[in-house]
Amino acid sequence: MQRKRTPAGRPGSTGRYVAQAALAAIVLAAAGIAISLAVPSGSTSRPAQPSGGATASFPGYAGRAPLPGAPRLEVNAIASAGGQRLAAGSADGYPAIWRQRPGGSWSLVTSPDDLPARSAPATLTSVTHGPAGWLAIGMPGPVVLTSANGTTWRPAAGNITAGLGKISTVSAAAGPRGYVILGKLVVPGGCAADVWYSANLTSWTRAHDVNDATGSSQTLAVTALADGFVSVGSHNGRPAAWTTSDGTSWRTIVLPAPANAQLNQIAISGARLVATGGPDGQANGTAAFAVSSADGGASWQQTDPAFSQLAAVFTLTVR
Repeated sequence: MQRKRTPAGRPGSTGRYVAQAALAAIVLAAAGIAISLAVPSGSTSRPAQPSGGATASFPGYAGRAPLPGAPRLEVNAIASAGGQRLAAGSADGYPAIWRQRPGGSWSLVTSPDDLPARSAPATLTSVTHGPAGWLAIGMPGPVVLTSANGTTWRPAAGNITAGLGKISTVSAAAGPRGYVILGKLVVPGGCAADVWYSANLTSWTRAHDVNDATGSSQTLAVTALADGFVSVGSHNGRPAAWTTSDGTSWRTIVLPAPANAQLNQIAISGARLVATGGPDGQANGTAAFAVSSADGGASWQQTDPAFSQLAAVFTLTVR
């Protein structure tokens, strides 16, 4: 069954943030931005799945036997740039990218023959466009693909796939300054953030100061600014954000509250950032919450306390 998520906003976009979940939406005013939320506390419902007609619009790989245990189709991210609209996910367990034709239909632009051979399913979770072209990433693997034109895709050049190693999650963003890939590593005593930067999709540099000298950090989502990047996650059981202008040197901002919580999503509209989060799974933590920043992530304010009525926020987007 298809899983379909709308992608995070990009620099210069305008609109309102929308946190999508199950059940009827309720609208809250947060830092002057209308945010639609759902899922009251106590509910464990996940977002409703699209109908079978929606899945039929994304073709699979003809003549390719599905990998054992793989879903028929997953669509996890959609991005638009340079007059193209691309979707990323998987078909029968193989990483897949589709391009939308002018008439609205979707066609596959990847081929398993051009990608590393697989015996277990994998899916792409992010697709983004920057100065050197397109980047798509997924798990497990990780899977890192690049394309100069959006239609011809190959495994990423350089050291990035080997460098990411045994990450357990992955996300990416691109902007005028280049590309950032986030990974989460499970290490003794907690988690470590694994962050890589590239200006050209060919050579990648590992960030050296995302993690403090002690404690546990994880970066879970990232977005691009006109002059850098902002990522969010947690540090020592507190929600945290990181900012950078060059992709390699990051400043850490730990939010004072709530405890036992993490930020999971981030989106940007103009100069304003909104991030949403929830419990970190390590202890009895908070319900859903949201924070906003009007200064590029340097400082954050918690939004309307009515967020505490929500059990979870599954996606945050700009529309």
